[in-house]
Amino acid sequence: MVREDGSQGILRDISSMMAETLISAEHTLLDIEKIGIGFGGPLNIEKGVVLKSYQIAGWDGLALKTMGAGTMGETGHRSK
Repeated sequence: MVREDGSQGILRDISSMMAETLISAEHTLLDIEKIGIGFGGPLNIEKGVVLKSYQIAGWDGLALKTMGAGTMGETGHRSK
């Protein structure tokens, strides 16, 4: 990960690592029930939004829950 790429670079790297991991484990997103995203800063937990990032530019106001839901489905997780 390249810090200077900011939030978009990190999100791109997370997506790439997730794809590589699924391929190496011979799984697809349909096999995944939930994904947790950790963040070292203040969050609005109900909305899943970063309030402030002190380390990486571009994360203030980032909707982590929505970002995950875009990959995993409307609620951010899949039911089996």
